[in-house]
Amino acid sequence: MPNWCVNDVRFSGNEQAIENVTSLILKMSALEKATQNGQRPFFLKRDSERYFFEIKSWRDGNDYLLSYLTKWVPNASDVLRIGQKYNVSFVDAVEQNNGIYHRDLFCPGKIPLHSELELNELMSIDFDPQTDEYLFEGMRFEYVGNCVQFILDRKLLLLRNQFWK
Repeated sequence: MPNWCVNDVRFSGNEQAIENVTSLILKMSALEKATQNGQRPFFLKRDSERYFFEIKSWRDGNDYLLSYLTKWVPNASDVLRIGQKYNVSFVDAVEQNNGIYHRDLFCPGKIPLHSELELNELMSIDFDPQTDEYLFEGMRFEYVGNCVQFILDRKLLLLRNQFWK
């Protein structure tokens, strides 16, 4: 049985670009349901470890959200190719079963950015059993996932300021 990676993506762009991404994802989702097999975008070659499974998607205002699973490893390069093909921006969040967390940020015409939670950062998250909260650098979080997201977002912001001037 594979270790599953949880992948969450938020696509942003003009209405036509978002409609194109929506159409692609809805077709992949329908094919997955019909065949009971993971799917890949039609413009990417087939690869046994990089299929999208349990595809769920929805609109959130002007953005399009995608949630899916991958076996063993995330497929950030595939999401990057979707962003490039349809000229949309995206931010993704990935959690692997082995405790690896990372986020990617892409904007057309800019260098893709990647941040990963380092072991020392993970180890610096404390838990306060009296308040049932997670602590990091003096801040309190109700869920450890919110704390991890904060750390990764902060790292992406630093990279963005450094490379996207």
